[in-house]
Amino acid sequence: MKIIRSILFTLGFIAILFTITPLFAPYEIDQFAKGNSTAFNGIFAEDTNRLDMLFTGDSESFTSFMPMRFWEKLGIKSYNIAVASQNLADGHKTISHIIQKQNPKMIVLETNQVYTNIGGLANLVDKSMTNTLANVFPILNYHDNWKQILSLKKAQSVEIKRNPLKGWRINRKENAYEGGPYMHQTLEEREIPTLNRHYLDEIVSLCKEHNIQLLLVSVPSPRNWNYEKHNGVSAYAKENQIPFLDLNLEADSIGINWQEDTYDKGDHLNLKGAEKVTRRLVDYVAQNYKIKSEYTEEERVLWQEDFNAFIQQINP
Repeated sequence: MKIIRSILFTLGFIAILFTITPLFAPYEIDQFAKGNSTAFNGIFAEDTNRLDMLFTGDSESFTSFMPMRFWEKLGIKSYNIAVASQNLADGHKTISHIIQKQNPKMIVLETNQVYTNIGGLANLVDKSMTNTLANVFPILNYHDNWKQILSLKKAQSVEIKRNPLKGWRINRKENAYEGGPYMHQTLEEREIPTLNRHYLDEIVSLCKEHNIQLLLVSVPSPRNWNYEKHNGVSAYAKENQIPFLDLNLEADSIGINWQEDTYDKGDHLNLKGAEKVTRRLVDYVAQNYKIKSEYTEEERVLWQEDFNAFIQQINP
């Protein structure tokens, strides 16, 4: 009898979840947008299959790569889909989802996440189950929307609008790095963890499957990078015939000034640093790739408006 009651209770609870979930869930946009920032979600305001370049990674990526400079200099339509603290497992998931809606010719992957801890298999399974349940029952992500329910209002939707910064995040603060040289040449190699390597392999395979050119880039970051990591990624890149541009080795030549170009003592670049890194990457892409974007007249107007708004934000 107790077993029957337990089964009936469980079925009843599931029925209730199915009934009330629509009241809690956002109702305008792709479920993948939930939990992500407005900066990231701007990609869902872009027309389908019209972006030719994506930048991915963690905060090292979204503070460094400025898509609108690629539009200004090369006419390439791009977006930065990096997510804070993103590891390669989540990065693979993000890329897999976005390329269902976009058909990029090139993806630039910032390499800090190559060494970001993913966790053990049990942790991944647990996370996978949690994500699955959250997709079936968005109430698990939006339980705070009970206030709208009590006031007889539908839950607030995720904000989706065109983002003139195209996923890049601006920061003008200056907080100097005082640690001195950090790229000390060595033959030692920081091994890429097994699980990280698996998901990096998955990203490489995904790019090959969709005929996407993959470029690995490491942005200058004394707090996060060293020569051992450079050697580890360089070995992987050579093994898989993927180009790798380590700007930590070019920090001086591209003009990085650690007194002015970081906002948090060498962890991330600020606006000044991002301009220098992006300028170098624009030149690299121009010299090594033939990527061109096509435009309708409406798109030209929209991107020009986005660029004008971008300029206003970086030069207030």
